[in-house]
Amino acid sequence: MKSLRVFDGHLRYAVLAVTLVLAAVAPAFASAAQLTTRSAALSSSSKAATGVSYMFTFTASATAGAAVVQFCSNSPLIGEFCTAPTGFTAAGATAGTGVTAVSSATANTVKITKSITASSQSFTLEGITNPTSAGTIYARILTYADSTTAGTYDVQASTTNTLGSPIDQGSVAIAITDSVAVSGAVLEALTFCVSGSDLTGTDCVAGYTAPVLNLGEQVATGVYALDATHLSTGDVYTKISTNAVGGAVVSLKSTAGVNPGPTPCAGLALNGTGACSIAAAGTTGTFAAGDGKFGVKLTLPTTNDNSDNKGVIDIETGYDTSDYRFNGTGAISTYGDPLYNTSGGGVSNKNTKLTFGATSAPNTPAGKYSTSISLIATGTF
Repeated sequence: MKSLRVFDGHLRYAVLAVTLVLAAVAPAFASAAQLTTRSAALSSSSKAATGVSYMFTFTASATAGAAVVQFCSNSPLIGEFCTAPTGFTAAGATAGTGVTAVSSATANTVKITKSITASSQSFTLEGITNPTSAGTIYARILTYADSTTAGTYDVQASTTNTLGSPIDQGSVAIAITDSVAVSGAVLEALTFCVSGSDLTGTDCVAGYTAPVLNLGEQVATGVYALDATHLSTGDVYTKISTNAVGGAVVSLKSTAGVNPGPTPCAGLALNGTGACSIAAAGTTGTFAAGDGKFGVKLTLPTTNDNSDNKGVIDIETGYDTSDYRFNGTGAISTYGDPLYNTSGGGVSNKNTKLTFGATSAPNTPAGKYSTSISLIATGTF
């Protein structure tokens, strides 16, 4: 019976010792109410990202005038030692939306002044650098009566664990991730085509025909000829698309008169002579029936103000939408004469009609007249 009493006494001491240990630890966890509906939003969750904004949202149970946010890698439990996430720093944190002032900021602890009511709250800390490794970190949030009481908070990795007198407290988990590396390439593009049929509603792959013009008035079945009483015309259609940031230029180059002549001329050449007896119209003025000239006028796209988000076509100096023009000197130069451009930027499927017109003069020599015209598109990328 005596030995049983001794054992019973030891048991009471053991129970008492356990009770005392629990009483010593519990206040660190139970001294403050719980923040509810807690969340964190980041402007970037990528590891090692700099200048990151952290927005915290929660519902407080009571009013407060300050808060502490501590970032830990080991545990969200408030009252435990806190290990700072590797590479993370909040030392340069600044006050964002909802923060009156940052009273102090260390590598992983930020203390702020903020008016907090018993309701849904949010505030933002800016200028934070994320950890250098992907994984989960925790933000411990505690509210205090004022910045003085918040200033007593001092929790370190293994040496100090002072909470002070928080009013509310709670933690959030934050996932730090590897960045998603996305890359792509856009190739330089320029599509240009010339057609004898209207290209509206079609593209440069299908729906076009060879641009062959037989100018003149019908004088017999299948026979056409220029005369001094008519201005004879014919249309060709162009379409251009490009992503050239500096725009594209369409130039006109004439090779009339090179056979048999050694050099080209810019009008309509009389076959076998190389002479442009029907001259280029020039870059100013107008011409009409009987003038013995050759020229071109432009009809711009139906929508040419970029209201369709497909770009704009501009006419180059020396050409017109109402008068027939032809720069004789430019058209026979090495790279031709600029006719129209894409207004210094890219365009998509822009249609421009070219109407060529010719007339003979009363003294124009009889014979077959012709020219070969190249339309050359080049872009600045």
